[in-house]
Amino acid sequence: GSPGAVLMIDVDHFKTANDTFGHMAGDDLLKGIAELLKHRMRHTDVLARVGGDEFAVLLPHTNATQATTVADDFVKALDNQAAMLADQSIRITASVGVASFDGISAAEALARADVAMYGAKQAGRNRFVAYKPLAGGGDQRNSRCSEVDWMRKAIEEDRFLLYCQPILDLKTDEVSQYELLLRLPGGEGCELLAPNSFLYVAERFGIILEIDVWVVRKAIALIGEYQRLGQSLTLNVNLSGTSIGDPKLAVFIENA
Repeated sequence: GSPGAVLMIDVDHFKTANDTFGHMAGDDLLKGIAELLKHRMRHTDVLARVGGDEFAVLLPHTNATQATTVADDFVKALDNQAAMLADQSIRITASVGVASFDGISAAEALARADVAMYGAKQAGRNRFVAYKPLAGGGDQRNSRCSEVDWMRKAIEEDRFLLYCQPILDLKTDEVSQYELLLRLPGGEGCELLAPNSFLYVAERFGIILEIDVWVVRKAIALIGEYQRLGQSLTLNVNLSGTSIGDPKLAVFIENA
């Protein structure tokens, strides 16, 4: 009911530390990080652990400038705090996403912070990134054309592209099948985007199944075209684990 901000905090390379030093050490590391964050917050702020190595912070009555100041403080505090695991000192860093909210749902605020956090990881980790909504300006679109609104539009308007990458059979030295590679046009003056630029966002926003269904539908249609010409065609399609776990995908493939 009032404006504020959400921070999404992901501990960098936590899995490596967990695998190297054990889960108990990993749990201790998370507890230490939680304590450090908690002591740098106002009593009105809310800290939560939302995933294995992810924390979220709710900052009520906070504007965008104040939120980025808090995010910067968290990043620097963690970077300056070494952790002792199995008598070894390790460096702790985090990637932080910042999203202001005013009149949007809680789910949307968290999703925006999550997108920004992933942007911090792509930019090199140990930093924060503030979410900027997709706008008509070319510069914002150039950096944010992988966002969910752009992907939904690409599905609705059939803008996604598929490239057939030939797979060579080394025994016969002939192309035996193809792998379908998905690309997303990034708008005017923006290059084609590879899946690693947008599929993570699609999974977090819950539209990955729509994209996978689009790919499968196109693949089956292409096979059908070749069959009508009396030719066979074998295609390899990459699907998200999220989609594979959805029973609706199997029903769709069978119907298609």
